[in-house]
Amino acid sequence: MQAGFSHSIQEARPPYVRFETRPIEKRQPDSQGGGVMYIDTDFAIVTSHGSKDTVEKIVDEWFPRLKDEVRQGRFPQAWLDAYRGSYRAWKEDQAPPVNGTAIRNWPSVSPAEVKRLTDLGIIAIEDLAQANEELISKLGMGGRSLKQRAQDYVTAATGTAPLIAQLDSMRRMLEGMQNQVNTLTQRNEFLQTQLTIHQSVAAQARVEGNPVHYPSPEDRLAQMRDTGPRVESQIADAIDEVLGS
Repeated sequence: MQAGFSHSIQEARPPYVRFETRPIEKRQPDSQGGGVMYIDTDFAIVTSHGSKDTVEKIVDEWFPRLKDEVRQGRFPQAWLDAYRGSYRAWKEDQAPPVNGTAIRNWPSVSPAEVKRLTDLGIIAIEDLAQANEELISKLGMGGRSLKQRAQDYVTAATGTAPLIAQLDSMRRMLEGMQNQVNTLTQRNEFLQTQLTIHQSVAAQARVEGNPVHYPSPEDRLAQMRDTGPRVESQIADAIDEVLGS
C-alpha cells in the first residue's frame, strides 16, 4: 500500500476523466508584433462519479501537479498511471483503457442502461458496484438493481460465486417468510373480527334475555362470498369448519 493512504482511499475508484483539445488565445510579445495567435491546448475534463459537475485542467500543467501530489502522498500512483494511459490512448485515437471491466462489454445491461451509465461517467462495472445514493437517484428507476447486479458480478469475479448463490437463496427465503407473515396477519385480523362479532352478539343476547345464537360456519362462508372478495386464508378457515362439522 502506498504510504500516506488509508485502506478506504486505496479501495476507492478514481474520478472519470476525458480529454479534448481547444484553441487558447495567446498574445505575441511586442518584439514580435504584439499580435494574437491561437495554440491548440489539451484539457482534462474531470468528473466525480455520480456527478455532472466537471473540473477542467490543462494537461501539461495538471500531470506535473499530480506527480507532486503522488510524491507527497496525497494522490495514488495507480490513478496517475491510469490517467496517463488514457491520455496516450486518446492522443492515438484509441478507446481509453478502462480501470476494471468495461460497462459496454457487460451482457447483463441493455444498450439504454449502458448509455445512462456512461452519461454519468460510469464506464466500469466496479465503479457501478460502489455507486452512492446520489448516483443511484440519478440513475432513476432500476438504479438500485443495477448496483446490486454490479456488486454480484464483482463478488463472482473474486471467486466467491457460491456466496452469491447463498445470498440469492437467503433473499428468496426472506421473501417467503414475509409472505407467511402477511398471511398470518390477515388470518389474525379475521379471527379478531369474528371474536368481536361473537362478543357483541352474546352481550346483546344477555341484555334481551335471549339465548345466544352464533352464526354457523355455512352462514359465515356464504356471507364472505356474498360480500365480495376476501383473503384466501379467511375463506379457507370457513371451509375447514364446514367440512369438519
